[in-house]
Amino acid sequence: LTPDPTPTLREACDRAVELIAGLLLGAGDGRHHLVCSVRLPDSAGGQSLTAALHTIDDRTTGEVEVNREAALALALVLAAGIATLGTGGVVLRTTHREGETVHGWRLVGSRLRPLTAAEVFTAYCTDPYTGEPLAPEPGVEHRSGFPLPDTD
Repeated sequence: LTPDPTPTLREACDRAVELIAGLLLGAGDGRHHLVCSVRLPDSAGGQSLTAALHTIDDRTTGEVEVNREAALALALVLAAGIATLGTGGVVLRTTHREGETVHGWRLVGSRLRPLTAAEVFTAYCTDPYTGEPLAPEPGVEHRSGFPLPDTD
């Protein structure tokens, strides 16, 4: 018998919290906007789930502002994707002194795999409803996702 590759709900929640912590630690200084979108498989209802989290991280003062309810919602959406082996991803938009950057990851099993800068650009500059290209926002730099725990 092969073990079931689907993580338990507790494992999925623990993993989601670990990934979100990795995203916020890797993001550095600035105002961060994290969005997680997941599509559950048909066997799990086939629904699309989305949650967003805004944080402010000032490494010079050591102060970090996080809304606990929004962080919990983001963790639950990501955990639902992990637990059901759904599809989806995370986008991290950061506003800092130098401008704005956007990073992206694709959910693969219980991991967030970094997107390339070109994939982030394509995802951010495509109309989700029509598939038509959108003009890039001035001053926004599209960057690849950075490595997270267990993504190598």
